[in-house]
Amino acid sequence: MASDHAPPSDKDREIAKKSWQHGNGALSKQNFDLAIQMYYQAATKDPGNLLYRQSLRGAERKKYNDNGTGASMKGVKLMGVKGRIKKARGKSNWAELDGAAEEGLKIDPWDTEMNLAVADAAEAREHFEVAKFAIDAALARNKQDVKLLTRYANLLEELEEFEPALVLWGQIKKLTPDDPNIDRKMTQIHTSKMIAKTGADEGKGTKAMQQEATAYDEASGLAPSADGPGQDPESDLRRQIRKQPEDPNPRVRLADLLFKKGKLKEAAVTMKEAAELSGDLSIKERYEDMMLADLKAEVDASKQKARKLKDEKRLERAKKHEAQLTEKEIEILTRRAENHPKNMRVKYDLGTRLLARREVAQAIPLLQQATTDNRLESDARVSLGEAFLLDGKRPLAKRQFSNALEKIDVQDQSDLFCKCHYALGRLAEEAKEFREAERHYSEVLGVDYGYRDANERLTGLAGED
Repeated sequence: MASDHAPPSDKDREIAKKSWQHGNGALSKQNFDLAIQMYYQAATKDPGNLLYRQSLRGAERKKYNDNGTGASMKGVKLMGVKGRIKKARGKSNWAELDGAAEEGLKIDPWDTEMNLAVADAAEAREHFEVAKFAIDAALARNKQDVKLLTRYANLLEELEEFEPALVLWGQIKKLTPDDPNIDRKMTQIHTSKMIAKTGADEGKGTKAMQQEATAYDEASGLAPSADGPGQDPESDLRRQIRKQPEDPNPRVRLADLLFKKGKLKEAAVTMKEAAELSGDLSIKERYEDMMLADLKAEVDASKQKARKLKDEKRLERAKKHEAQLTEKEIEILTRRAENHPKNMRVKYDLGTRLLARREVAQAIPLLQQATTDNRLESDARVSLGEAFLLDGKRPLAKRQFSNALEKIDVQDQSDLFCKCHYALGRLAEEAKEFREAERHYSEVLGVDYGYRDANERLTGLAGED
């Protein structure tokens, strides 16, 4: 990999860009080994470029059909890599550490140790977007690892990304509710956030002659703007796009930035441009995700306004748009299920959308496949139970709800817990198994006293045998 802290030369950047483009061509022909080689070369020449890492990891996962485990006999194959990692870490040779970890990820792109080694090297070289990407990958297998969550939260705080840092500390608090230091840490971050905001606001008025721009100033082009490099990340990226109109990378970064700012429509348009320039499937899918997020935000806002105004016609229009959104989601997810046949998350999402349209015959096989993924099993079994209920197969529904309860953590999945027990209570009530129904409704009320009509139903069972 490139030297530890020196930025890549213009020549290296050009080589990286061409290698990445060759990788896209190889990937389109499903030549995964060549694609991985080209993406790896791109990441070697420009190690701080997030897009190259994303493309590399995507190709590696496709090579193994998204199996979540990588190559066979990986333990033996990774032994030499782990030796290189240990040696590089001992010498603080971050470029060597990065290179060794990436070699390991060619064997198992989901490996926690390898992803964290990439993160260590990236942090040391101040490639923070790559570091976050690598830690995210490690967390996918270790969602309740307090040490890993704490590391990520601290990194985000250091980068002054206070909101996502607070979200992570909230997760940590759920996992370690008795730790008094967490509340202090969250208060500290809130304070840092306010100080940063106050400093930014004060900075806008530090020049004695600077005044707030009027509408006339803006219309005349006289309002102050961030014209200089480094003054504003969004302006810098737009300037880079003007200089390099054929390079998709600045557009990808700009789209991500706009999305974080809540400018969903503009983010989607920008990511679409990047996808068209690159021909990269992963970028196209990110565009689709942004486009769907924008459509969902519009539908939610429309429904909220209709309910506030108590306008039935407006609400009907919102529901029609929601149905169109579901149809679009199904179209996209169907295509993804074909492109990523081993990705159970896609199958689960597609199954739940089909279930929402009561297309149970198509939903059930997808949800059954999704139950094989431990991360999705409880959600998938509950959805599967609902599908069997709609299909009139009550014994099969009862089995799925009962199996789901064995996997559900009531602390983290209270709504799922209540949904399961409520459904089992209804099934028991229908079968005149009143004591069983009472037990299930009591479980619901023990977690959420206002859940649906569980309280009324439990009261109504008081006179039954």
